[in-house]
Amino acid sequence: MSLTRRQILLVKEESTYGTDAAPDATNNAILVSNPEIKEVVEMAERDPVKNTLLNPAPLAGQRYATISFQTELILSGSAGVAPRIGDLFEACGFSETVSAGSSVTYEPSSDVSAHKSVTIYLYKDGRLHKLTGARGSFKLTAAVGKVCVIDWSFSGLYTPPADASLPSSVSFEDTIPAVVLDASFTLNSVSSLHLQQIEIDMQNEVQKSDDINAASGIAALGIIARKPVCSINPEMVSVATYDFRSDWLGAVGRAMSFVIGSAAGNKATISCPKFHITDIAYGDREGRIIEEISAELKEDSGDDEISIVCE
Repeated sequence: MSLTRRQILLVKEESTYGTDAAPDATNNAILVSNPEIKEVVEMAERDPVKNTLLNPAPLAGQRYATISFQTELILSGSAGVAPRIGDLFEACGFSETVSAGSSVTYEPSSDVSAHKSVTIYLYKDGRLHKLTGARGSFKLTAAVGKVCVIDWSFSGLYTPPADASLPSSVSFEDTIPAVVLDASFTLNSVSSLHLQQIEIDMQNEVQKSDDINAASGIAALGIIARKPVCSINPEMVSVATYDFRSDWLGAVGRAMSFVIGSAAGNKATISCPKFHITDIAYGDREGRIIEEISAELKEDSGDDEISIVCE
């Protein structure tokens, strides 16, 4: 009997695109929730005419795989040391800049030739799925009083699954994730807004590169575009306190930032220089009027629409 709770996910950055990086359970295990894998095989239909009304069976054509899962925002616990989820950020088109003993910064990059890829192993209690050359996108959710979580989605080159036992010894990062409290949220230098949640979705577009020479029919999977969006839900304040509609109608981008955690090695500062409002609607939160605000995140000076600084 195979159990849903007995699953292990390993991730490791590839040195060569599409070449199995062989992640191991000691150094590359990531604590995840709700892993879901989908094997995508595009069937080649056949429709010759003959003496019956039945078509021949279709044939397996291009194939790849997608995987989604959720992680907590777990950092390394040491300032200036990249967390294991750093490999995932890089495979979502982010650069990684390490300042030894101080910080690790992740920012989006439009240099597609520099985009990293990862090998992902998903052990499903007796079976192993492997994705190589995986790239993807993520959505970060920071809700008051809860652990900040990240929903990841990746597409990778397909390998048929094989029977495999769960690793006998698995080591996860032992940093306790910070709870979203005392987040120092500011928008246009206003720090008095009462928010319940912030959500940032990178919305990377991942597409396959067709190749008749490739065994799978696909040379690579790459990020070809991104459209990061953000939503916040502050309690309604006076127009004098913050005039959201003025920003909206004037297409004015405002600086936004917030902080998750405070301890060295377990603190992340998330900054966005241009929060451009695209929609406002009223809502209710336990009898209080709130404003549900949607925005797009835009760059200030190029590839800087968001930065995640782990300190």
